[in-house]
Amino acid sequence: SKYDRGEDDSVRKGKYMDWYLEGRAKGYKPAWALMRFKSIYGTWPAKGWTAEAENRAAMSMVPDGAREEVMA
Repeated sequence: SKYDRGEDDSVRKGKYMDWYLEGRAKGYKPAWALMRFKSIYGTWPAKGWTAEAENRAAMSMVPDGAREEVMA
């Protein structure tokens, strides 16, 4: 199929996370990363990946010194 890129889920998930963070940095809506993933892989990202990407994005906004307080 045109969507079969021979990549396992960990690679796909990593790319989705990167696109989510890239889109957020550029001020795009979260759907941008979803649509990019679907256009490349022909399917939606696995459930839970968006929530995980949102958590990573939120943590990337927290200054290093405050991260320990958030994680506690």
